[in-house]
Amino acid sequence: MAPQLAALLPVEDVLQSLALPDKRLTLHRIFFDLYAPSFPAQARIPVAVALCGGAGHFGLCVRLLDMAGREVARDEDRFTASAVHVHLLTLRGTLNAPGEYRLEASLEGVVVASLPLIVASSALPAQDETDGLAS
Repeated sequence: MAPQLAALLPVEDVLQSLALPDKRLTLHRIFFDLYAPSFPAQARIPVAVALCGGAGHFGLCVRLLDMAGREVARDEDRFTASAVHVHLLTLRGTLNAPGEYRLEASLEGVVVASLPLIVASSALPAQDETDGLAS
């Protein structure tokens, strides 16, 4: 029996408890949008995947797809199912343009979640392009 996906969360940072035997994770700043001052831009996206239930060993894959559906980044691993399992993967890739990307999770090759990740420009407008405020 395959585990069920409980959450797919892109996060800014993750801390793992090393002092305690349970190795719990602390997720910092969940987001669904990214900003870059220029393109192409390099991205590093930690993704927490929470799964529950199941029995056996499974393959997990998380991909970032661009607006045309092309793979921009991928990370994958294998795990043993348990009552609750949180797995951390890190996507590294190049974002060529702003737009709506897709974050996709697959379990044993079957897509179990797909959600949008908005990538926008964070460039500040030139002074003469502001809304009429004088300097």
